[in-house]
Formats: sequence, structure tokens, C-alpha cells
Amino acid sequence: MGLQRLIVRRSQSFTIQLHFNRPFHSKKDSITFVAETGPAPKELLGTRATFLLTQARQGNGWSASDFTIQANSLFVSLFTPPSAVIGPYSLKMEISQDPSHSTTHPLGTFILLFNPWSAEDDVYLPSETLLQEYIMMDYGFVYKGHERFITPWPWNYGQFEEDIIDICFEILNKSLYFLKNPSKDYSQRNDVVYICRVVSAMINSNDDSGVLQGNWGEDYSRGVSPLEWTGSVAILRQWAARGGQPVKYGQCWVFAAVMCTVMRCLGVPTRVVSNFRSAHNSDANLTIDTYYDQHAEMLPTQKRDKIWNFHVWNECWMIRKDLPPGYNGWQVLDPTPQQTSSGLFRCGPASVKAIREGEVHLPYDTPFVYAEVNADEVVWLLKDGQAQEILAHNTSSIGKEISTKMVGSDQRQNITSSYKYPEGSPEERSVFMKASQKMLGVRRTSSPFLDLLGSAGAVGQPAQLQLHLTRKPEWGQDLLLRLHARRVADRAHPQGPIHLVVGFCAQTLLHNGGTREPLWRQKVHLTLDFGEDIQWPLALPYNNYRNKLTDEKLIRVSGIAKVEETGKSMLVLKDISLEPPHISIEPSNTAKKNPRAGKKTSCDLPSKQVAVRQPLRLQCLLESGGWTGKQTHQDRFPDTPGCPAVLCGAAWEPGAATMAEGLEVALTDLQSSWNNVRHHTEEISSNRLLVRRGQAFNITLFFRNRAFQPGLDNIIFVTETGPLPDLPKGTRAVFSLAGHRGPSPWIASLQAIGANSLEVSLCAPPVAAVGRYLLKVHIKSLQGPVTAYQLGEFILLFNPWCPEDAVYLESEPQRQEYVMNDYGFIYQGNKNWIRPCPWNYGQFEENIIDICLELLDKSLNFQIDPATDCALRGSPVYISRVVCAMINSNDDSGVLNGNWGENYSDGTSPTEWMGSVAILKQWHAAGCQPVRYGQCWVFAAVMCTVMRCLGIPTRVITNFDSGHDTDGNLIIDEYYDNTGRILENKKKDTVWNFHVWNECWMARNDLPPGFGGWQVLDATPQETSNGLYCCGPASVRAIKEGEVDLKYDTAFTFSMVNADCMAWLVFGGKEQKLHQDTNTVGNFISTKSIQSDERDDITEDYKYAEGSLQERQVFLKALQKLKAGRSPGSLRAELRPRSVPLSDSPRSLATPSLQPSNVVQVSLKFQLLDSPNMGQDIRFVLLALNMSPQFKDLKVNLSAQSLLHDGSPLIPFWQDTAFITLSPEEAKTYPCKIPYSQYSQYLSTDKLIRISALGEEKSSPEKILVNKIITLAYPSIVINVLGAAIVNQPLSIQVVFSNPLSEQVEDCVLTVEGSGLFRRQQRVLIGVLKPHHKASLTLEAIPFKSGQRQIQANLRSNKFKDIKGYRNVYIDFGL
Repeated sequence: MGLQRLIVRRSQSFTIQLHFNRPFHSKKDSITFVAETGPAPKELLGTRATFLLTQARQGNGWSASDFTIQANSLFVSLFTPPSAVIGPYSLKMEISQDPSHSTTHPLGTFILLFNPWSAEDDVYLPSETLLQEYIMMDYGFVYKGHERFITPWPWNYGQFEEDIIDICFEILNKSLYFLKNPSKDYSQRNDVVYICRVVSAMINSNDDSGVLQGNWGEDYSRGVSPLEWTGSVAILRQWAARGGQPVKYGQCWVFAAVMCTVMRCLGVPTRVVSNFRSAHNSDANLTIDTYYDQHAEMLPTQKRDKIWNFHVWNECWMIRKDLPPGYNGWQVLDPTPQQTSSGLFRCGPASVKAIREGEVHLPYDTPFVYAEVNADEVVWLLKDGQAQEILAHNTSSIGKEISTKMVGSDQRQNITSSYKYPEGSPEERSVFMKASQKMLGVRRTSSPFLDLLGSAGAVGQPAQLQLHLTRKPEWGQDLLLRLHARRVADRAHPQGPIHLVVGFCAQTLLHNGGTREPLWRQKVHLTLDFGEDIQWPLALPYNNYRNKLTDEKLIRVSGIAKVEETGKSMLVLKDISLEPPHISIEPSNTAKKNPRAGKKTSCDLPSKQVAVRQPLRLQCLLESGGWTGKQTHQDRFPDTPGCPAVLCGAAWEPGAATMAEGLEVALTDLQSSWNNVRHHTEEISSNRLLVRRGQAFNITLFFRNRAFQPGLDNIIFVTETGPLPDLPKGTRAVFSLAGHRGPSPWIASLQAIGANSLEVSLCAPPVAAVGRYLLKVHIKSLQGPVTAYQLGEFILLFNPWCPEDAVYLESEPQRQEYVMNDYGFIYQGNKNWIRPCPWNYGQFEENIIDICLELLDKSLNFQIDPATDCALRGSPVYISRVVCAMINSNDDSGVLNGNWGENYSDGTSPTEWMGSVAILKQWHAAGCQPVRYGQCWVFAAVMCTVMRCLGIPTRVITNFDSGHDTDGNLIIDEYYDNTGRILENKKKDTVWNFHVWNECWMARNDLPPGFGGWQVLDATPQETSNGLYCCGPASVRAIKEGEVDLKYDTAFTFSMVNADCMAWLVFGGKEQKLHQDTNTVGNFISTKSIQSDERDDITEDYKYAEGSLQERQVFLKALQKLKAGRSPGSLRAELRPRSVPLSDSPRSLATPSLQPSNVVQVSLKFQLLDSPNMGQDIRFVLLALNMSPQFKDLKVNLSAQSLLHDGSPLIPFWQDTAFITLSPEEAKTYPCKIPYSQYSQYLSTDKLIRISALGEEKSSPEKILVNKIITLAYPSIVINVLGAAIVNQPLSIQVVFSNPLSEQVEDCVLTVEGSGLFRRQQRVLIGVLKPHHKASLTLEAIPFKSGQRQIQANLRSNKFKDIKGYRNVYIDFGL
């Protein structure tokens, strides 16, 4: 009697069928289930659960519910909580008709595992592709060798082989924790961190009866050499067969591979990771010392520190509730016995994120793992047993090529960036200092970088040495090398010859970084004259090494060169790998699965007779059947003799078993290429299905056994999205192929019936949630059971072509511009010098759609409540707010860090970016760490990419003279001193020279009618909205009409285009009002024209004409609404009459001064004499006009200062004072010049200079203020396309650029990109450009997309960052 072999995952229901002697009566019969695990089950410890049979499941505890009665059978759904203890369980059932009488029936046993498919489990992994790789994949590769000779070592994990699951639990039961306190040990088996530490200790046998005994010597005569193992199954079975005696022998890759088997079997996502040049830092000082003698022989270390050629460990995926937020995900576990942790030989789990960030104080064993990938190496020359000379101090030789098997591929994936920042980068050194201080205290300082190994010579040495192989090293042949020596200048001997004595030594290199005795020596005498190169041949005979190699077959050739003139020594190294030939395996025919798999069985269970009345009795229990169709996580455990395939997953449903007469799906054609063209997604991919909601797409089902029969076969489709698909929430849909419309808004209709095929049209409703969907089908034939199949994945996007979609845009030219166009312009500069900045949106480039969906999953909304977040993804309003918050990183792991300063040394200057693709891919590759740096146009451009990719029409908007009103009173205050210098704002109110945001097109059903259409979204982090740094969507129509009470953030956006500006003079601790201007803010609001490279001025969409009656009425309406929503007195006297301005507006730039003061009656104005070009002197005049009949004596203070993009001033670098006497109605000019030598060192990256004049007349206390903003221009890069542009044919592109300065510039880098032409950014190191030097270079591209495209280029140097150019090119499809 019993469930013969049931294996399920926690937090997921499974169904059993009970057979009784009569029908079950829910009102008369009471059934209680009891599940127990461990030697002494107790409910208090969580090892015993008692739960009643109920109609509906309540809560997340153990439950039996959703039962179905069929004659004498009862189908019951059992549910286990996500925090349940894993392990073997016994299941019992108590049946009672009244409180005084009950019978107990033992049902059998089942095994409960972790569930990475459940969002509530601590091992949840939200990617089916990753789950298939890190749970279901039963083979893989372990990477071995050397950083320059990486070899994939195939391994059979075999976690689903017969008896392995039992051996895994036997391992837990052999641990010291179980032997000491079995009940307590079992009670903690719900905790994945605890399980990991137990297994890590049990894989090695240093403390207990662990699985493997380590051996790093050369004698394996008492066991098996670690190199002979090819899989975990033989090791685990040998351990179990010998009663838990350790198997001989293992090394790191064997330990890690066996642990991977155990953890995957238990349900924890696990992968095997190899770290090349892995440090074993025994004294935790983050320094590994290596020693050579004067004969170049590598010596044993005086400490236990080592640098292993490679070291292998595991990463397990889990939530770390014991750590601060942000350290979930991959965790390092290392079962190789190196160091003890809490008294046992084990290591981890240590958060990979904590390792990367240097948070070495976090548990477990993070300092040790950090040292393995980050320690420094000091190479010493040993003389007379004493370390007397440092040959090298390397900060980048440890932790190289950290590797694991790529997901869904046999290729190697380099994951070094997950463990540390790029070597030598400011971030990497900063993290190293942080970790050093945490581990060692503040006495530790950063080391200088002196890489003496390989091709890099020591600083200050008079020669450079390199060793090269002259032919490929092959086993059985002499090894031929060449020493390349070059004389270079140094301080001690800048000229003249030097004499070198170079001693060479070759030694066998062991896996753990040690060496054996020398197998070859040679000495060479060299004389090097200045600038001379010498090539010296070396030969290592085969006879010298043939009997002396270890299993690793690695040889290290080292050379110590002594400079006779200085007595100093130099080191040169070369590691050589001699690989044996590989075995080739070719299958002779097609492999077939065991035909017994997937069948269902039942067992007749006799029950006792009760004399009084006929009680309910258990007659038969039917075990779960197998999953049919594509192989998923349901059918990977083996069949045991007499047992069915085991239930182990969420997709199994009652009766889902194969039946000979049922219709069987053989394969599915999602028609991706054809569907994608119809849905305007072919630019993204032709191999994956990407469709738009509200529009049908076709798929074809091919059947294995017969044709589809409409009257006989009923086909039901199921679509699911998100981690917790739910029918009421709309993230799960069930809909039939039948002709009538069901309750689901999803539609399936029959298109064509073939001999053994069926073409079906599916359509998602226009309100469906966008995202990644799983498509399933259930087929029920007449009188047969239901069979279920997973057909594949597809991505659902918004549909601006569908009238029922909230993002519907009627105009096809607008759809082509605002959804399909993958390049454009962002307008920068100032309102009188507007320049287009080319930008590559690249929304259809490879992987961008996946990164956009990843961005949604990284949002705080998803992290807090993933089910609700996915359900709300049908709303463009919701999506736009989520994306807006995720583009900046002020609240979350957003895409970009903002920086409005001048220091970008630890990132990229915002002016250097030319496209979104590089930014998004860098964010993804860095594990969703924010990219440094962005400013408003970068935030807006990246958001445009994401929104267009998701299908929402989006454009980028520039507002010149954009207000940032921090206190919401619609007034921007600016302060000046008596020299005309603008002062830092005390309230942080600013007028940005320009500000960039987005407009997205959507219906606004949450607003009154008439406010749909274009909506402002601003991803630049200025102010919070509902607690997050985002802004919008705010209706453009609402902004124009002053409806500032409508959501979202309309009041703030209204102030950006409509606020008034107040100028104040600060003198002697007092503030004097200069003027109030009503038309300074919000000018030339611009965007790219439709299907044109011209600029489109859309200012009238945002406000009525400045100074018009309507504009003033709207302003007062907005002010009243703002005042009504705030406490009395919180606003200043906003309703006071607008004063007549006394002088020029602070932001009028190149316009004449405003009405002169009635008292002074003098006008001042600046006028440029030449176009302001970078590298040239700035020449201008101050025009003074006396409009009164009296003489005027003026004193005018002039100043110039650089401005940042956000309007913040820098210190003045030029000042002058003019004394001007004006006759009645006379005009005079005062000439001014600012030399390039004077402004160049003070110029900001924005190239903005404000010149100001503050004038006063002797007989009047009134002041006159005038200013002008000058933007310095660079010459553009010229791009020429040489020849016809045709898909898949080489295309030559000439880039012409120049240095506009009269001084030499260095560190020049040219960057070129363009969607459809280059698959990645092209970066060319130019180096030095002489003054006014013009240069060109030719690049070759192979276009891979047809149509109109754009090439963007940027030149940066140590003096400038953003000389840009672009060229449009049409790419022909060709033949």
C-alpha cells in the first residue's frame, strides 16, 4: 500500500487519487492528512504537519484541497509550503465519520525537494532557460588547465540517475550535525543556506565520513587518480556501497562536480565555476608571495600561500535573508578542504555580489573567496635564503578568466566581471582598499602596479625581455623557444650598451601552483646597445621532460636576467601546456527514450472491514502519471522497477498521461519569421516569436499519430506570464479552439487542417500584459484523458497599430518615426544656437528586448510584489512609470548614475555617449549595476529605446531655458553680486540651459476625457513622485491648459515650461530685486521632425503664446490650483501684479534688453563680433544706449564664468570694469576680448560661458543687468560612405576629423557605431593629434539590416569629449 515513488517540489500542489468502497461525502466524512519527516517528527520543529481536507486552499501552509469526487474515487490536491523541510516524508490519512471513531491509513512515502520554479521558494530562479541549465541539465564541462590554455573537461553530473536522490539524503544523514542532534538537523533542512553548508562539508572527508578524500600528490595507487573520473554517479555509488567510506581520490574539480550533482538533485540551481590563477591566501593579508633563486628556479613558498593554476568551486542560486538587501543570487560554495569555517572544512555560501563590492565582513567566508580572485602577487628574488629583491608586484595576476559553461551551449562563458571590476580600474582599486581595510585595518595601502611578467617590463629597467614559442608545443618533440631582448632607456643608463647574464630554468608546474625539481637549465650572455633587439633561440629537449611531467602536463620556463651595470635583476616567464590527443565519440544511431517512461500505474489497497456501519475505506490509490510532449522538469527522474515516472513539477495536471488513441503533438512551428513581419518585429528577430497584442498570429501543430478531428478532439490553449501566473490577475489565460467565444479574452481560431497538422490563429487581447509568455496546449480526445504540451515561448508587446490598444497611433508615418526608427537627434546648446546631437536608439539590436524585460524585473515594484507587477504590465501608464524610475539609479538597480559635476574619471562622460545600446548592454553585462554616467539627454534617449522596443510610441523632447522649481511656487530665483557674477542658488532653483525628456503616446483612461495623446515622462532624477525618482506621465494637453492637479507630476512639468524668473542683487547682506521676467522659461521646445532630419518646434503644444491673454490666464489658473493644494502662506505673493522689468532677462541670451528702467532709461546689450569657436578668442562688444535727454555716467562691472548644463555657475575667470559717459540719446560700444588661454582651463564639458554686465548710474540707485550665454562650437566629424551599401557585403566608411585647438591633444579615441551596420561599438585609439591637425581613417562594416540607417561618430581627447558627426545611409537588400 502506498505511493511507490513520488518526488515533488515544495510550494507546489500535486494530485493523488484515492479509491474507496463508496463515494466520499464531504459533509459526513472528515479526512485528515499527516506528513512526517525525520527520526522524531514534531510540529513545533516543522517536521510534522497535520492538515484537514478542505474545498479551497487557504494560506501558504500544508493543505489538502480542490478535491473532485468521481464515483468511488477522490482526487485531492496536496500543497506543501515554500518553507517546508526537504527530505523523505511518510504520508498518512485519518478518516472519521464522527469524533469517536476514526481509521488511519498509511499512504506511503514521498520526497520533497526545493522548488526553483516557485517564486516563494528561497531558491527561485525566474528564467526557464536558466532552470533547464542549472537544475535539469545532467552533463556539462569543468574548465581546467591554465589561463592561456583553457580546456573543457566533460562531466556527467547524472543527478537523475537511479538511487542518486537516496544517496543525496544519505549524505545529509551522515553529517556531523545529524549525528549530534538528528531532530534539530532535520528541522533546519528547510533553509537552503544550512543545506549548502552541510553538503559543502560532506563532499570532502576531512571532518566526517564525507564522499571524497583529497590527494594533491602524485601517488594514487590506493585509489583512482582524480583525472580518471568523468562523472559523479560512480563516485556517489561507490561511497554508498562502502557504507559511507570516503572515495579515493578527488581534487577541486571533482569536489565541485560532485557537489553540483547533489545540489541540483535537491533542487538548488547550481553551476561549476573555474578560477584561473586562484590564490590560496592562508594568512588573509591579500598578498601571495612567490620566490625564485638567482638561477631562475621557482622555490617552495615559506608560507602556505599558493597560486593554483586553476581552482574550481560551485555557485548556488538563493535568497540570502541573513544578509542585507542586494546580496541574493549566486553564492560561492567550495567543498575543497582548504580552510575551516565554523570548525569544519567547508567554504560559503559567500555572495558573489559581496565579493565584487569588497563587503568581506558578510558571512560566510567572503574574505577567503575575495582573496582567491583579488589578492596581489609579490615576486621575490631569494639570495642566501633571504628575500632580498622584489622582481614584481602584480595587482592583476590573480583571478583570471573566471569561467563556467554557457547557458544552452557547450561554449565557455567568462564571468570575471561578476566577481570584480576591470583590473586596474578606479572601482577595482577602490574595492580592494575597502576590503583591505576591513580585513587588515587602515594600515594597508594600495600597491603600485609593476607588472614584470610576460611582455611588460619593470619600470626603470634598461631592457625588455619576452619569451615566445617558435612552434606549437607537441608531446614527444623538443620545445623550441625564442628570447626577445630589447634595450630601452632608463634613468641609470639612458644611453650606451648593457650586459645581461640570463639564467633559464624549466620546471614541471603542478595544479596547485607548486613546481618540481628543475628539468632543464641554460645560461645566456647578452650585450645590448641602445635601441637594439636580439632574438636568442632556446631548445628544451624531449628527453629532459618526457618522464618528469605531472598529470597537468604544464611546464614553466623562467629566466632571471642580472644587469651587470646595476646589479638589479629582471624576471621573464613562459608557461607551456602539452595536451594529449582527445577521444572522439560518434553515436552510431539515434538514441530513443525508454518506452516505459511516462506510464501510469495503480495498486489495489485492501482495507479492513468495520462491523458497525459501512465506513469510508481506502480501496486504491492511483499515482501521478508522466508529462508528455517536450521534456521538461517533470520527467527527468528515472523509472524504478514497477514504478511510474515521477511527478516533479508545476505543469502536471490530473489525468495528463499519454494514451495511444489520443491525439499526440510531435512538434510545433511558431512561424516566427512570418508572424514577426506581420507584427513589425522582424527587426528584432526572425527566429523568436515576438507579437503585438490585439493582433492575431498563426502557429502550426504537427501530430504524431493521426489528423485532428474537430468532433473528436478538443484543444485548449494556456498562456502564462510572470512568476505566479493567475487567471483572475490576467497573467494566465485558458481558451478553447471551439468556435464560440469563452470567458477568456484570448482567442484561438481554426485556420487549416492538414493530413497530420493543424494551423491555428491566436490573438491576445489589446489589454493583455506585455512580457514573456509560455504557451501550452491541452488536448482531450473523446473518452480519453487530457494530454498537455509546452509549445514554446513568445514575447508580447504593445501594439500602436491596433485601434483597441491604449497606445494606438493612427498615422503610419508617425508609427514609423516613433516606434520603428532606430536613430534620431537630441537637440542641445541654447535657444539661439540649437545643434542636433545624433543618437543611435538601437531598440531592435540583439538582446535589447531581453534587457528591456530584465529592466522591468529589476524594478522595486517587481521585487516587492512580482505577481501584481506582472498583472499591471498591460497598462502603458504603469509601464512608463516603472521604466522612468528604472532608467535612473537613485532608488534601485537602475540603468544610469547621474553626474552633473566635472569628474567622470571612474566612468564615461555623458557627452561621449552616442547611443543607448552600449549603455544597456553594459548594464546587463555588469549584473545590472548602474552605468556611469548620464545626464538628462542620456536618460531620455535610453528611455526612448526601451519604450520603443516595448511598442510605445516615444519621442525625445528638448526644452530650452528649462525651469527647475524646487518649492513649487512657479518662480525661479536667481542671485547676482555687484560684479554681475551669478551666485549659487540658496534654494536650488535653477534654469537649465536645456533639459531633455520624453513624450509617450497613450490613452489616459485615468484622466478626464481629452487628456490622452502625448504624455511627458522625465527619467532624469530631479524630484520624487510617490516616493520614487520618476516624473510622469503628465498630459501635454493638461500642461497647456494649466490643469496641474491632474496626475502625474503635472505641476512640476508645468513649471519647467512656464515658471517666472526673479533676479536679485545680493550686496552687503541684503537682497535687492532687479526684475521679474514672465517669458524666460520654456523656449523652442524641440523634437526631430517626422521622417526628416529637421527640427520640429512644438512649443505651442505646451503653452499659449508668451504674453497673450490665454497664457496669463492659464498661469493664474495653475497658480490658484497649486495654492489651493497647499497651506496658507506657503506660497509667496504669486498673485501680485507682474512688475515691469528693469533690464535684460537673465536667460534672454541674445535678445535685446527688456524695457529700460523709467529711472535709468539706459539699455545695455551684448553683441558677438565673431562666431564663438573652440580654440579661438571670444570677441564681443557691450552696446550702451541712452534714451533720456540727460547725460548719463555709467559704471559697468563685467564678468565671465563657465556654466554647467543644469545652470550651476563655476567661478569667474574674467572680469572688467567699464566707465561710459553717454550724451542724450547717444549709443556707444565697449569692446571686449576673452583669450582662449584665459578660458580654456576653466571651461566645463558643456562648453557654456555666461558673460554678464551689471550697470549703475551715478544719480540713481537702480541697477541694470544684462547677460548672454555663449556656446563654443567644434568642427563636426565628416563621414563619407565609399561605395554602395548592400546587406552582407563589405562597406568602406571614411571618417575625417581634426584637432580644432592650437595645442596638442592626447589620448584621442574615435568611437563609431550604427544600428544595422556595426554589431558593436567600434573604438579606435588615435593617440596624439597635433595642433589643427586633420586626419582620416577608413573602417569596414558589413551591413546586416536593410533600409535607412545612420552612422554616428565621436572623438574624445584629454581636452575635449564630444566632437561628433553623423551620416545617413540607405542600405539596399541586394539579391
